[in-house]
Amino acid sequence: MSRLTLCAVAVLVALSVVSGEPDIKTQEDVIACATKPGDQVLSFLQIKDGGHNLGKGSLDVVYPPEGEPENAVINCIMIKDLKPEIGATASITNGTIGSTRVSIHLESGFTKGFSFSIKLLGQ
Repeated sequence: MSRLTLCAVAVLVALSVVSGEPDIKTQEDVIACATKPGDQVLSFLQIKDGGHNLGKGSLDVVYPPEGEPENAVINCIMIKDLKPEIGATASITNGTIGSTRVSIHLESGFTKGFSFSIKLLGQ
């Protein structure tokens, strides 16, 4: 794993398509890319939650983590819903392609869990 660490706040996740615009939610993969030669994996993580009996769960993922330098320009954000049948959502809530910081909000369906992979590329 690269030297960056992702900061997560809350519990549960989901998926959606966002083309660089924040707060757009759907039940498809989120892919916003403008890759360039020399891009490297800035971060990769897989998040899984089995669900909760009495409600929804959510998780906010921030890159780079609080207190870490914002040195890398993000050229590609890929969020893949590994279990699309359970209705989780994902949205980019802050930052986009060309930014040095991005925030991603993941949310489960009621009583459902989620399974996502998040990959950030840049330089």
